[in-house]
Amino acid sequence: SLNAVAAVTINAVNDAPVRSAADFDKLVRGGGELRLAVEGKTRKRLVRLKLPVATSSPATQTAQ
Repeated sequence: SLNAVAAVTINAVNDAPVRSAADFDKLVRGGGELRLAVEGKTRKRLVRLKLPVATSSPATQTAQ
């Protein structure tokens, strides 16, 4: 059903364990090709994503 909400847990990013939202943020921040180990109600899967590579963080950018 389209109205059903599936709960999915991200257990690892590029083989590094994810124990909190802060862990996830640190692991995906640089972008690039990511491998997410995810677990749903009945299945475990490996999901591959390609994100833009971060060139610098907003805190280090200078105004022009």
